[in-house]
Amino acid sequence: MRAIAGMTQEEFAQHRGISARVIKALELGQGNPTVATLKRIGELFGLEVALVPVRREPAAKALQQPANVEPEHARLRECAGLKR
Repeated sequence: MRAIAGMTQEEFAQHRGISARVIKALELGQGNPTVATLKRIGELFGLEVALVPVRREPAAKALQQPANVEPEHARLRECAGLKR
Protein backbone atom coordinates (compact mmCIF):
# COMPACT_ATOMS: atom_id res chain seq x y z
CA MET A 1 0.00 0.00 0.00
CA ARG A 2 2.89 2.29 0.73
CA ALA A 3 4.28 1.68 -2.74
CA ILE A 4 0.87 2.50 -4.23
CA ALA A 5 1.07 5.84 -2.43
CA GLY A 6 4.53 6.37 -3.98
CA MET A 7 6.28 6.90 -0.65
CA THR A 8 9.44 5.54 0.87
CA GLN A 9 9.12 3.60 4.12
CA GLU A 10 10.37 6.61 6.05
CA GLU A 11 7.99 9.03 4.31
CA PHE A 12 5.03 6.74 4.80
CA ALA A 13 5.84 6.13 8.46
CA GLN A 14 6.19 9.86 9.14
CA HIS A 15 2.98 10.63 7.24
CA ARG A 16 1.03 8.02 9.24
CA GLY A 17 2.63 8.88 12.59
CA ILE A 18 4.30 5.52 13.16
CA SER A 19 7.92 4.41 13.17
CA ALA A 20 9.76 3.36 10.02
CA ARG A 21 10.86 0.27 11.93
CA VAL A 22 7.20 -0.84 12.18
CA ILE A 23 6.70 -0.36 8.43
CA LYS A 24 9.87 -2.30 7.64
CA ALA A 25 8.83 -5.18 9.91
CA LEU A 26 5.36 -5.32 8.37
CA GLU A 27 6.70 -5.39 4.84
CA LEU A 28 9.08 -8.20 5.78
CA GLY A 29 6.19 -10.17 7.27
CA GLN A 30 7.74 -9.91 10.72
CA GLY A 31 5.51 -7.27 12.28
CA ASN A 32 2.80 -7.64 14.88
CA PRO A 33 1.02 -4.29 14.63
CA THR A 34 -1.52 -2.98 17.08
CA VAL A 35 -5.05 -2.21 15.95
CA ALA A 36 -4.22 1.49 16.31
CA THR A 37 -1.27 1.11 13.90
CA LEU A 38 -3.42 -0.75 11.39
CA LYS A 39 -6.05 1.98 11.62
CA ARG A 40 -3.44 4.69 10.94
CA ILE A 41 -2.17 2.82 7.89
CA GLY A 42 -5.63 2.00 6.54
CA GLU A 43 -7.11 5.49 6.94
CA LEU A 44 -4.98 6.83 4.11
CA PHE A 45 -6.66 4.35 1.75
CA GLY A 46 -10.19 4.70 3.11
CA LEU A 47 -9.97 1.38 4.95
CA GLU A 48 -10.88 0.48 8.50
CA VAL A 49 -9.96 -2.38 10.78
CA ALA A 50 -12.86 -4.69 11.59
CA LEU A 51 -13.56 -8.20 12.78
CA VAL A 52 -15.38 -10.31 10.25
CA PRO A 53 -17.38 -13.31 11.44
CA VAL A 54 -16.26 -16.66 10.17
CA ARG A 55 -18.95 -18.73 8.54
CA ARG A 56 -19.23 -22.07 10.31
CA GLU A 57 -21.37 -25.14 9.88
CA PRO A 58 -24.24 -25.50 12.33
CA ALA A 59 -23.17 -27.55 15.35
CA ALA A 60 -25.59 -30.37 14.53
CA LYS A 61 -24.15 -30.79 11.04
CA ALA A 62 -20.57 -30.66 12.31
CA LEU A 63 -21.29 -33.39 14.86
CA GLN A 64 -22.75 -35.81 12.32
CA GLN A 65 -20.03 -38.35 11.63
CA PRO A 66 -19.78 -41.63 9.73
CA ALA A 67 -20.83 -44.80 11.61
CA ASN A 68 -17.21 -45.65 12.51
CA VAL A 69 -16.64 -42.65 14.80
CA GLU A 70 -14.61 -42.94 17.96
CA PRO A 71 -16.59 -43.41 21.22
CA GLU A 72 -15.96 -39.77 22.29
CA HIS A 73 -17.57 -38.51 19.11
CA ALA A 74 -20.51 -40.81 19.55
CA ARG A 75 -20.98 -39.39 23.08
CA LEU A 76 -20.92 -35.84 21.71
CA ARG A 77 -23.62 -36.73 19.20
CA GLU A 78 -25.67 -38.34 21.93
CA CYS A 79 -25.40 -35.21 24.12
CA ALA A 80 -26.44 -33.07 21.18
CA GLY A 81 -29.51 -35.27 20.62
CA LEU A 82 -28.30 -36.54 17.26
CA LYS A 83 -28.84 -40.05 16.00
CA ARG A 84 -26.59 -42.10 13.75
